[in-house]
Amino acid sequence: MFRQEGNTTEVAFLSHLVVPSGTNELSSDNYASINKLSISHAMSESFSIAYNIGYNYFGTDKGDLSYSLAFGIAVNEKVGVYIEPYGDVVNFKFDDTVLNFDAGFTYLPNPNIQLDFSFGTGINKKMNYLSVGCSWLIPRANK
Repeated sequence: MFRQEGNTTEVAFLSHLVVPSGTNELSSDNYASINKLSISHAMSESFSIAYNIGYNYFGTDKGDLSYSLAFGIAVNEKVGVYIEPYGDVVNFKFDDTVLNFDAGFTYLPNPNIQLDFSFGTGINKKMNYLSVGCSWLIPRANK
């Protein structure tokens, strides 16, 4: 939504539509939407801050308010690390807030491939995860 040359702030809107297409074990049989306003600030060449606020609706109740705050550091041109507290306010009831924390690192073996590793845990609810990923940037063809 907002990105200008010379400005260190970027703003994006992310939205997902979830279609109930899985088996009974994987689907709630409801349509859902996940929406986030994402804002990032490059504080220096090697340090950035990003935050999201969002609204998720899973077909029941009032929906959830989601939030995150991430701190990222570029160790060098190929390696980055981050930490991020995040969570949800379930059904907009602040006494049912989910608090989580994760951390990870990214590695760029070349400009078009990013490998990542992250892990997280729940602070006030039982939750743990471990993730490994790969992203591939498909460059635009020159016309």
